[in-house]
Amino acid sequence: MIEMNPYYARRSPVGDVFNVATFSPRKAMILAVFGDLLGTACLVAAIHLYNPTLLPLPKAPWISEINTAILQAGKSHPLAVNLGVAGLGLFALICMAASVASIVDAVHPNYYFRAGPGGFSVRVPNGVALKKFGCASDVLQLDLRWAELENWTLVQEKQLGSLSRHQGNLSAYVKLKTIDGKKYAFCLNGFQESGELIWSKLQNAREMVSARLDQEPNDSTNTPARQTLRAVTRQEKQQAVSTALTKLLAQTDPSAGVVFSDAASGKFLQFVCNDGSLLLDLPEQTLDEAASLRAAEYFSRLGLDLQEYDLLDQPGGTAVATQRAFQLQLANQRDLATQLALDLFTNVFHLPADFALAVEEV
Repeated sequence: MIEMNPYYARRSPVGDVFNVATFSPRKAMILAVFGDLLGTACLVAAIHLYNPTLLPLPKAPWISEINTAILQAGKSHPLAVNLGVAGLGLFALICMAASVASIVDAVHPNYYFRAGPGGFSVRVPNGVALKKFGCASDVLQLDLRWAELENWTLVQEKQLGSLSRHQGNLSAYVKLKTIDGKKYAFCLNGFQESGELIWSKLQNAREMVSARLDQEPNDSTNTPARQTLRAVTRQEKQQAVSTALTKLLAQTDPSAGVVFSDAASGKFLQFVCNDGSLLLDLPEQTLDEAASLRAAEYFSRLGLDLQEYDLLDQPGGTAVATQRAFQLQLANQRDLATQLALDLFTNVFHLPADFALAVEEV
């Protein structure tokens, strides 16, 4: 088993699960642009087929010949032409509706693929929702234990001649069957990772468990106890954060850190210190959809984007997952770090002024 920080775990009906794939708003937006262009082209074609004189086209000889042929076809085969107009128009509406659905997915991404020792949890777009006139994605959400699966397969399709595991991926999808005969299939094209990488991370996630950070250290070890204190008033919080960061700057242990969290909800951010420099770290997967958007906007004003890096099973160990986080180097600017920490609780987490701040030195 691989012990992971419980902050990286998500609760689900199958137990603790960890991210194995990250939904890509960029891919959803590219699909939306493609659908919009294709829909517009089909709509223009339908209008032109219905009446070639409605659109202001250049007066070229070949265009005049096409227009004449269309008018003659409308007179000799009116049913076929009308069916063509209706078919093109319907396809244009479908493309544009799917484009709107993709834009909604890109702006409000709420999809994931997670797994753990007990099973996997997935929420993916699954076509368009007809009850919403195709302007929103239908959603497939599954929480299945490994013992419930009879068989399942993850397939990755690659470009002909592509030799890289992670490059040249055309698509990836999962097909599975449960022991009670139910069959499911869902596409992974909307996620950032290739099918091969998702499969690898999926196998690692099946070995991950949340570490018990609240256990007292064994008497036979010299591991120091984790220290926790709480602050409620604004002045207490500012003093508590400043004091904890001062202690962190004085640490010589490169693995030392401090976690600031809301005692009620568990929402948190953390600092580590490398060579006398503070690093603010806000893991993206611990944020809900709204908080993630607020965090992106907050850090963009500071000229920073979401960072992605490998998550190790232990310091200097092997990569077991990919972590996405908002990070900011602050050198030894303790006062600025204190202000930023309190601002994040207000502007990103949207906590009330009287929330109880828990400070945990690790």
